[in-house]
Amino acid sequence: MIQRPKQGKVGSAPRVRVLGSRGPDRHTQAALVRRAAKEALHSGGWDGAATIDVLLRDEDAMRSINARSRGVEESTDVLSFPLFDLHPGEVVPRDPFILPPGTLPHLGDVVVCISRAGEQALEYGHSFERELAYLTVHGVLHLLGYDHEEPADRRMMRECEELSLAALGLPRPG
Repeated sequence: MIQRPKQGKVGSAPRVRVLGSRGPDRHTQAALVRRAAKEALHSGGWDGAATIDVLLRDEDAMRSINARSRGVEESTDVLSFPLFDLHPGEVVPRDPFILPPGTLPHLGDVVVCISRAGEQALEYGHSFERELAYLTVHGVLHLLGYDHEEPADRRMMRECEELSLAALGLPRPG
């Protein structure tokens, strides 16, 4: 079981802004993404105040972002753009920048390909909601320094992902 590191509370809960949700389910999707991001912060050991932006994009936009940011000319399901070089359990320096009073530090941005979430939900045999939440959680954990390149790191990240999804009522089927 992951030991969640304790951090000093800065005074308010994390704020998650969701941009780009469209269609008749946009409010429901945005609410799920907000809940998933906050749960990922909690499972990942973050309990201070901060902001995160989650952008929901289509396949073409994702391909363009991936090409500009990583030099990869293809779409992907999720990208993370952390503003700090954290390792799991680390906290953002108290004053990473000189911020106006009451301004929360911004941990970074997560970009989720909404159409890829739908395709992968079908491929993996679970709901669209679980896949959207999973991609959000995965991206937020990357903002906190979690990674999946090495087996031990992958296990730690997967455990945080599953803790988050279970807390959202979206555990792995079966």
